[in-house]
Amino acid sequence: MFEAVGCRVVFLKRVSMGSLKLDETLEPGEYRPLSQEEVERLRMLPQILEQENYRNQDKGKG
Repeated sequence: MFEAVGCRVVFLKRVSMGSLKLDETLEPGEYRPLSQEEVERLRMLPQILEQENYRNQDKGKG
């Protein structure tokens, strides 16, 4: 994406993925178990996205 506009990425660090936040104390390659709350949020994501998609489609009809 950056290359498409003439920019070169030298360093990239992911700090979150959706609602999951990176544990700053983890070393590269390490991982941690998800909390029960995080698991539930991930399980609900398809329903949330479906509702948002439905709302966005409804806004287009008018």
